[in-house]
Amino acid sequence: DAVEMEPGQAEGPVPFLTAKTRRIFGMWAWVIALATGINFLGFLVAAPCFLVTFIRFFAKRSWTLSLTIAASFTFCLYFIFYVGLKAQL
Repeated sequence: DAVEMEPGQAEGPVPFLTAKTRRIFGMWAWVIALATGINFLGFLVAAPCFLVTFIRFFAKRSWTLSLTIAASFTFCLYFIFYVGLKAQL
């Protein structure tokens, strides 16, 4: 006797981590890495390091683009907070 399956049911075992779940865990790992870097290195050191590695390895962009974006972002943060607002990060 053949057993009819419901339309949404797939055959075989369901994988423990789907592609979407792995992507979510990966994003959480990046966020935790950034928070850890800020805790140990400080914001103005951790932010550009994080940006370079995130853009290079997660977004799969070139080293040149990664370094350019990280440098311009760091410069903008420094200018806005240190020069403009006279605040400490």
